[in-house]
This record gives sequence, structure tokens and C-alpha cells, in this order.
Amino acid sequence: MAEAGSLETDGRVWLRQVLHQETLEKLGKLYTGMGQTGERITALAPFDAPEIRQALSGFLPDAFATRAVAFDKSGGRNWALPWHQDRVIAVSERQETPHAKNWSRKCGTWHCEPPEAVLRSMLFVRLYLDNVSERTGGMQMALGSHTRGVLPKDEVRSLAEHCVQETEHAQRGDVLVMNMLLVHRSLPAQSQQLRRVIRVDYANRAPPEPLEWAMQGQPEC
Repeated sequence: MAEAGSLETDGRVWLRQVLHQETLEKLGKLYTGMGQTGERITALAPFDAPEIRQALSGFLPDAFATRAVAFDKSGGRNWALPWHQDRVIAVSERQETPHAKNWSRKCGTWHCEPPEAVLRSMLFVRLYLDNVSERTGGMQMALGSHTRGVLPKDEVRSLAEHCVQETEHAQRGDVLVMNMLLVHRSLPAQSQQLRRVIRVDYANRAPPEPLEWAMQGQPEC
């Protein structure tokens, strides 16, 4: 397993050929009637597979999955998203607390934006079930943008244009580890090639009280 990049300076690290065939097969079974821009997954155990936990241990010890979204940008499922930061977490219920704002309900689950410190204590991870490139609608990242913290929406694009931009180039079995605040965007696919990617949020502690994770992955026996 080779590592490329720096989580601290670039905001992302590539981990090549991490996922075992058994894990890839389990993850592939999670794709069931995908929505237009992704399907939220409730079975989080596969994301705590031993090789994933080992790969993440140097970045976030004792990490567990808290949210997973599967993306299948192929065939009639094609889209693009502008430069943005993903700043929400999935929680069990809405709570009136100064530790949460910008509430929304997606697929029956409450989401909110927690304090910046919570986001900085988590990881944004992408698991590749297929090869990904610019042609297949790979995500594009503004390297180093995470160092600016939480950004006003009207500043995100300008910052991204002044950063080194990198487009995903991944093989089946690769893993991308990202800072939660790294600015990124999604490019439209230019081919019909299958492009399945699962985005998983990882934490190693509870969110600020009274918030609770909507779900928490458990290691498999």
C-alpha cells in the first residue's frame, strides 16, 4: 500500500490498493436502486472492515463510520456539482443546541452543521469500487483549501481557483482520505463506464451533547 500526498498540507492522502476482494464484493451489494445523486447507506458494518480500519489508524485511531453515501455516475445517472465544502453530519434527532445549525432532513435522517472543531476531528473517505478518472466524472479537489477553515459560500469558488486543482485518478480498491473541509466539486461523466464510489464519514468520538450519531459502524467479527 503506497501513500501519496499529505493530509495536513494538501488536505488529502491517496492509499492505493487497500480494499480486499471480499470487502469490494460486500460493498458492491450495497448498490440497490441508486438515486440521482447518491444513495444513503444504513448498513455501516462493511466500512469497518479490518483493512479499512488499519489504513485509517495512522490518521484517526479507533475510527468508526458515521455516514455513508454511494454514488454511481453512469448511464442515466450523470450530474455535476460546483465547488463546495461538505459540512454536515448525520445525527439521530434534531436537538436545540448551540452546537448545531443549518438543519436538514435527508432520506429520513437529520443532518446538521456542527462546530468546525468537530469537522476537523473527522475524516472524509472515498472507497473506489471502479476505476475513476476525469472522463468518468471524477471529483476535483482544491488542494490546501482546508487550511482556511469553514468558508462563506461566496468565497469558495474564488479560493478554489487560486489552489492547485487535482482530479481523481483511482483504481478499483483504492482509498482516498480527505480533510472534511477540503473544497471540492464533481465533474460530469463523459463516458458510459461504470463509476461506483462510496463516500464515508469517520469519527472516533461522540458529537457534542446532546447530539448523537444517527448510526455508528461496528467492527465485524
